[in-house]
Amino acid sequence: MVARASLLVLLIGLLCAVCASVFVARRGASSLRSFPLARRAMRAHLSALPERWSWQHVTHADAQIAQRVTGRALAPGRYASPVFDQHSSRWCGCCYLVAAVQMIQDRLHVAMGRADHAAIDTMEPVLEFDMQRALDMYQAEHAATRSDGWNACKGGMPTSVLQAISDGRVDLVLTVSTRWRGHPVSATRTSAPVANTTIGEPTVLPNAPRELMLRLITEGPLVLGINSLCLRDPRLARRKGVVDTTIVAPRDHAVTVIGWRPIDGRPHWILRNSWGTEQVPTERPDAACVGVGFNECDVRTTSWVGDPDNPGHAYVDVEYAGLAGSPSAWYDAPVSV
Repeated sequence: MVARASLLVLLIGLLCAVCASVFVARRGASSLRSFPLARRAMRAHLSALPERWSWQHVTHADAQIAQRVTGRALAPGRYASPVFDQHSSRWCGCCYLVAAVQMIQDRLHVAMGRADHAAIDTMEPVLEFDMQRALDMYQAEHAATRSDGWNACKGGMPTSVLQAISDGRVDLVLTVSTRWRGHPVSATRTSAPVANTTIGEPTVLPNAPRELMLRLITEGPLVLGINSLCLRDPRLARRKGVVDTTIVAPRDHAVTVIGWRPIDGRPHWILRNSWGTEQVPTERPDAACVGVGFNECDVRTTSWVGDPDNPGHAYVDVEYAGLAGSPSAWYDAPVSV
């Protein structure tokens, strides 16, 4: 088994080599043409999709299935980043940023597991970008365009974060010692982003489950907009993390989808949430309690774990009504090294 340090050395070598792009997306794509396969080839690949897939744990058999579907070899192991807790300091409504950054982390793990598949015995998630740094830089560049008192803890759109990263206005740097403060602080660009890593134009994908499954297994995790009520449901843990599909409300939360699995004979998306595995605020406070350089949000919390057998994660039926409608709830951005 390759040690964590050895994996990081391999990754650094990978990032320093300019390789072909994993996939080049086009801005505004909203049909099957947004997928990197011709229609006939897509039908063949769709027919080969497995019943379940998760980037949390890829077995040797899974890696072989992925190679049959995508035509690319893959090392077995874990690719999905650990669950992050956006409220670990105090309330901060930055799910949109966490989901986007963790999607990129996961995509780079996937690129590594494919490029160095022969050298990696078992893949482990070794990348962790500085989430505080990303929050600070997004605050610095986005607040300048607004005059409504917004700050990065008051919510936002994953596409806006992905575009800022793509344009080079937000740097992704590896975590060294920066602690998560739970609020933005003043920031300037003083450190270089990961070498030769390119984030392409963000794309909104159609809510087409089979094509999304193909995108997931081909490129890696995706960002999904969903309503927070279905995840705050006090019965969620008793339901083993399965979302009650009768709870439908406007989307106000973002998660990362890392795969799918069958539950009671129906396919469900595997959602990685960003509320940790212990507590979650019971309400959204008056956002005036948080700003640049301070967080005075004092809100009540309640126990939250998601699926007790897979803490921090939950599952939603792929036909859940809360995912339907326009605009689509699915966000993507190509990652290349």
